[in-house]
Amino acid sequence: MTFREILLFQKVLHRMDAPYGSCSDTFRPERYIYEEHYSPEVCFADYLFSNRERVLNPSIQGCHRNCFQLKVLDECGCGDPRFPLPSDEKRYCSAKSVADRQCLSNLTSASGGYHHLQLECDCRQPCTENVFETAYSAAAWPSVNFKIVLFAGVDCPAVLDIFNDTEACTEYYRVNTAYIEIYYEQLNFETLRETAGYTMVNLFSDFGGNIGLWIGFSVITICEIIELIFEIGYYLLYIKPVR
Repeated sequence: MTFREILLFQKVLHRMDAPYGSCSDTFRPERYIYEEHYSPEVCFADYLFSNRERVLNPSIQGCHRNCFQLKVLDECGCGDPRFPLPSDEKRYCSAKSVADRQCLSNLTSASGGYHHLQLECDCRQPCTENVFETAYSAAAWPSVNFKIVLFAGVDCPAVLDIFNDTEACTEYYRVNTAYIEIYYEQLNFETLRETAGYTMVNLFSDFGGNIGLWIGFSVITICEIIELIFEIGYYLLYIKPVR
């Protein structure tokens, strides 16, 4: 048996909606296959940071799986057993049916699976999303020098026929038990927030600056032209050519 350690690090993503992006916290695909309160593919940001009675919005991966399942149902008349069905009226593809297996296999091969249906699905990312990054490490457990002492100093009480044999007890726990630790790597989280690179304020500011610049050039140009006309007229009227 190995000792497994799983570290979690939380990130909170804040995306911008229209006109800068297409995210939505209220979007939900039609005939969504995952239930409201049990879905491994939902974004829990709304659940954690807002009213917990709101409908959880699906993630992109859950939306793609939903799209793929509906496509299988439409073309094969049965559903992929890996994913839930949108209603009890639908059925899963049977492993005993050659037609079901062949249709599902052909559709999966042709489309490449639900990961490649992005262009055929209307899916939107949530505007607020929790992302957990994980780190994993493993080590042998229990070690040779590890001694299991439980319940008032009695060694290996869980296995009565070997509780007096320390080595056999250690080997038993090595083969039949799991030691898993899951915890946050740090007691803080990282926030990534999208901001507009060019807003209406920037647009009007640049527009006003350019208008002022060109108006300034125009006024100066008009003054220069008027001055040139006066100088030419003065030259023609008052200055006689020298013979």
